[in-house]
Amino acid sequence: MPQKRKDNIPTVEKVLAYCYQLGTEDLHLVRDALDILLEQLEKSEDTGSDKARYGVGYIEKKTINNCGPYCYLRFRRNGIHHSFYLGKERELSI
Repeated sequence: MPQKRKDNIPTVEKVLAYCYQLGTEDLHLVRDALDILLEQLEKSEDTGSDKARYGVGYIEKKTINNCGPYCYLRFRRNGIHHSFYLGKERELSI
């Protein structure tokens, strides 16, 4: 029997429910951010490299006050720089 997820762990259903409440401009931004995030994660898994600067966007890993690393997704869309906090670095399963 599958285990239940904790409430604080997002599910695809929860994410889509939140997205349903957004306007079209924000949905386009979410789509672009997800495309770049997926591209970065796939390239990182393929190369096994910690360097995450490819294409239009990248994942920046920052250490703050000797804590972290904390990951940020950074990219440009329509000439505007966007930066989203992703959370602490996660382990990639290969």
